[in-house]
Amino acid sequence: MSTYTDSPSKRLLCANWDLMQAAQEGGISAIINTAGEIFDCPILLVDDCFRLIASCPGHFTENEKWNEILKRRSLDIDLIWKVLQENVDNTQNFYKPFYARHGLCKDYPIIMGELQHDKTVYGHILICLGPKPLKEDDLKLTARLIYILELNLNTRGANPDHWHKAMSTRLQDLLLLDTPKHLVKLAVETLNQNIQGRFAILVTPFGNQASQRAFAHLAVMRLQQTFRNIVSLIFEDVIVTLFGGIKYSAAAPILRPDNNTMANQLFSYFEQYDMKSGLSNSFQDLNFALLHYHQALFSAQLANSANQQKRAIFMDQMPLPLFFALLKAEPGRIFIHPVVYQIRAYDKKHSTEYENTLRVYELSMRNKDEAAARLNIHKNTLQYRLNRIMDLFDLPLNDTWTSLNLLCSSLLLDVDNSLGERRPPHED
Repeated sequence: MSTYTDSPSKRLLCANWDLMQAAQEGGISAIINTAGEIFDCPILLVDDCFRLIASCPGHFTENEKWNEILKRRSLDIDLIWKVLQENVDNTQNFYKPFYARHGLCKDYPIIMGELQHDKTVYGHILICLGPKPLKEDDLKLTARLIYILELNLNTRGANPDHWHKAMSTRLQDLLLLDTPKHLVKLAVETLNQNIQGRFAILVTPFGNQASQRAFAHLAVMRLQQTFRNIVSLIFEDVIVTLFGGIKYSAAAPILRPDNNTMANQLFSYFEQYDMKSGLSNSFQDLNFALLHYHQALFSAQLANSANQQKRAIFMDQMPLPLFFALLKAEPGRIFIHPVVYQIRAYDKKHSTEYENTLRVYELSMRNKDEAAARLNIHKNTLQYRLNRIMDLFDLPLNDTWTSLNLLCSSLLLDVDNSLGERRPPHED
């Protein structure tokens, strides 16, 4: 074993040699023990779910917090999540090693790093420096330690989450358009054998910042620990959850949280973190999982874009996801009936409510009883407003195509209300 009191460059060279020797001779435990000697402080290696893989020292000490970690064999997930929020660089998908000495770590500074390969998180390293000062090359040393650990972890054949990782891989195969047919067939067969049908998909966007991605991995871990008959994975910038055991009923053909316990529990799980999800229709054939993924994705994106408070159910949203997809490709104002701008300007000037009245009337499919109830006004008041709208704006509400155009405009405004503001496209 080398000594580590020389210059930073020599220290880094010697440490690299000793870590590589430890990897060849003793594997993970030897690497962590060697790292403990190099940094001269306690070291923790945890998996992607923050469960303990190895530690140095590997025995109880006089430090009660350390002993509690060894007893639990895992870290406090909520605490780690807060530390990541305080310290990670949110411009990157994965965080680089960092030194935390403020906030939650002010009394006991640490170096923390993430082990990842091919966009998959394998674990995290915590170097508990405590009162020891940060040395010039400590972060470089940590990066080298992580690299050696990644090489070692990638060669391990088995891990405690083998089933979840295998199922997640199969689900991902169904979500990719370029998956070969033989792998699609294998994915369908494997998931059918392990997840009881009928199925549905829940999609929960989490953003592309490093802290958000770190939390998403925690969320997936907790899902897998809490629920049965589900498969959950990180796919691009969303959490995709496939769940089964859905019983179809002609009396309640549309899957909703109020008629399915699992759907309700999954929505509630993400809502506690202020995350909005979208739910697909239920389905039996996993060959169509990609289509139902897009149903849930559009519903979730719509709920987040419009800041909807109600839960996003695809069939309840239709045809709004269609318009939401359209707005990604085309400027929405080209589809807004020009009378909308006139009515909005009139309302602003005269403090009337004609635009909302017309929109509710069209969205109620011109059912005056329903529209009056939704507006909380008398039916006669509704009729008066409609007559005024026709007179003021020369609008033929009884014309079928006019009504269809106004309905489409109303749906687009439900997606993005700002489309009702007249301004040049270059100002958007």
